[in-house]
Amino acid sequence: MGHAQSKRAKEFYETCRAGNVDRVGELLSTLTYEELNCSDPTTGHSPLHIACKNNHDKVVQLLLEQKACSRIIINKDGTTAHDIATSPNIRSLFARQSDRDVDTRFVDNYDERSSFQLASNSPSSTNCPNNWNKGHNSVTEAKDAQLMLTLAQLKDPIMKQFISSRTEKESQERIYLLIYCHIPPSHKQRELAEYLYEQFISTKSVIPLLTLYSLETPLYHALQSDADAYTFLLYLHLKQLRKQAFSGHVYRGAKMSHADLDAYRWALENSAILETRSLQSTSKRKDVACSFAPPLPITDPKLAIILHFRIDQICSSAIDLNGISHYPGEEEVLLLPFTLFKVVSIDQHTIGFNQQYEILMENTPVPKNKTWKVIKETN
Repeated sequence: MGHAQSKRAKEFYETCRAGNVDRVGELLSTLTYEELNCSDPTTGHSPLHIACKNNHDKVVQLLLEQKACSRIIINKDGTTAHDIATSPNIRSLFARQSDRDVDTRFVDNYDERSSFQLASNSPSSTNCPNNWNKGHNSVTEAKDAQLMLTLAQLKDPIMKQFISSRTEKESQERIYLLIYCHIPPSHKQRELAEYLYEQFISTKSVIPLLTLYSLETPLYHALQSDADAYTFLLYLHLKQLRKQAFSGHVYRGAKMSHADLDAYRWALENSAILETRSLQSTSKRKDVACSFAPPLPITDPKLAIILHFRIDQICSSAIDLNGISHYPGEEEVLLLPFTLFKVVSIDQHTIGFNQQYEILMENTPVPKNKTWKVIKETN
């Protein structure tokens, strides 16, 4: 829910309801964060909600241009402003504007990050790929994944405090540095990023960290190579995200070489367990992934790949960002590092002179082990 209405906030809310564009513009420069995101006491609607509901597209555009306008406030029906918008034009205003961020969030370009590399032309159990994904011959060998899950499930407060006392503060400081080093002061979402970090520290909730991840800032790209602190904080407080734990089907695009695809074939033939080693943005919408990896000519050295992740059981390290993401239309599900998968099938689809592959990967639940046994085996 948003903030309660003051006299000035009520005036702003009613102005948004009426669709008075000029007056909304005048008031915006005078409002505090709380006034901009005030809630109607009866409906729980924020000014953004009511402008969307009444199809005032120019007012919605003005609001979304504000750094501090929250898109994730829910009303008393549990819906966001994007959820209640019926106009396609208004819904489109919530989309990302930067082509670079969109082009990289839901697709892997194997020229820019490590991928599987086979050690020989005749793969065997000793030639386990270990770059972008880390391969295991069985789920019990995935010690990192077990350690992260063990940390998240610790019930003994003394033990959890012992493990996290130093690393939590260090991780918080690392996130702070990433924000201030990678998001310039002039960036349109710098103020919002700072606010979300402050909310994370003051409320001790990791929800603002997830909204921070979804922003259209250079921080997203920094986290692709420097995610240890962020990952640790999410796993440490994973119990806060029980309602966001996901099951279902999600998708991600990729552009690979033939050698990269051969690594997945190795995993399929050897029934290998693969462990994600970075933050992976996926979408419930297959068309989103397909738009980033459309079929390519058969003669192209690169292959268009759709990574199809099937998660049959609720997975705590697959986090549904519905109601959390700054860009709700993407229907994003975030796969954390150390999430385990098994390759089920690799299909080739030929369309005329073009081709596209689909790799189906099935989530493998992490076994629950005794805490000290897991910690000892990972040291």
